[in-house]
Amino acid sequence: MIPLVILDTTERRDVAEFIRVHEYVLSGDVEVTWAQLAGHKGTISLVLKFLRPAEVGLIVEFDITHQGILVDQALTSKGLYIQAGKPGDRLSTTLDNPRVLVHLEDTGFSGDWGPMFHKHIALHFRALGSDRSESKRLAQECIRQMREMGDFRIPR
Repeated sequence: MIPLVILDTTERRDVAEFIRVHEYVLSGDVEVTWAQLAGHKGTISLVLKFLRPAEVGLIVEFDITHQGILVDQALTSKGLYIQAGKPGDRLSTTLDNPRVLVHLEDTGFSGDWGPMFHKHIALHFRALGSDRSESKRLAQECIRQMREMGDFRIPR
């Protein structure tokens, strides 16, 4: 399953226009980088530099604890849909809106992601009152279940 991220483009009309125009182009070119931005503790950012059909740059920032499953699924599926929107938009109400599929080539980040994701989920369980060993176990189980749901296939 390829995750979808609806971006707040109310102040980035260039991104909304890029997504709209991209609907009429067979393919495009994008440079992809995963990064942790200075001063943005607990987040991971996907830096996208679109080269074609137009030059547009954007950074999509994910809260590791609460949105990490999106990053995990994007890395697993090697893709991410992006769609222009505004706060409160949901896929169920914007099904016909244009979106762009971003192919996420292996940049070597996948190897760092697993331990980083586990650490943040374990810290979340610690903050909820679990002891160290229990929080590690809960994090492992939580991530296993999220991945299991993300790998769901309808039986034939």
